[in-house]
Amino acid sequence: YLAKFLVVQEEQADSMILDLAMGEETVDHAAMVEFLCARHPKRVRAAKTAWEQRNDDSLVDKLCDNLGGDMERLALRMLKGKRDTEDTDEALARKQAHQLHDGGADYIEVLCDNSPAQNMLVAKFFEESYDMSLRRAITNEFSGPVKSALHALLIGPTEWYASQLKAALSGDEIDDKKVCRIDRKSVV
Repeated sequence: YLAKFLVVQEEQADSMILDLAMGEETVDHAAMVEFLCARHPKRVRAAKTAWEQRNDDSLVDKLCDNLGGDMERLALRMLKGKRDTEDTDEALARKQAHQLHDGGADYIEVLCDNSPAQNMLVAKFFEESYDMSLRRAITNEFSGPVKSALHALLIGPTEWYASQLKAALSGDEIDDKKVCRIDRKSVV
């Protein structure tokens, strides 16, 4: 399993994660979060295109058939691969923090569209204004894979991979497959 991820090119590793996420019967939500939230939007778009060519099927349709609710909305938004990856705007971050708190903005839309750096600014201003972390606010609103995905978007890919590696190595059993997937090719 490790050898598969060590010897393949970046595009092949992305394709392998997407195949793992799509599963044969059900969606592997952890792999889906990894694929959508921890990879650069260009890599997501390229993997989507390759997957659709290889499977002669629409990935959007497949996701709609296998997901629902907030996870479906989040996956479809991230699958578009239009996330800003670099820009930050302090005034916008302040506005987004207030909108998220007051219900004037949607967590999924804001965090899926912002760069990791912009999301960190939103989190900073949210905490400064409301004496609660944005992470806790997300936890109060969401659960399961949606919560995991939003947390991943909040901290950025490098920090997310570090937390995933720590979790995979903690406890009584090491999650070998997760450790194998988190290699130098995974970090954006």
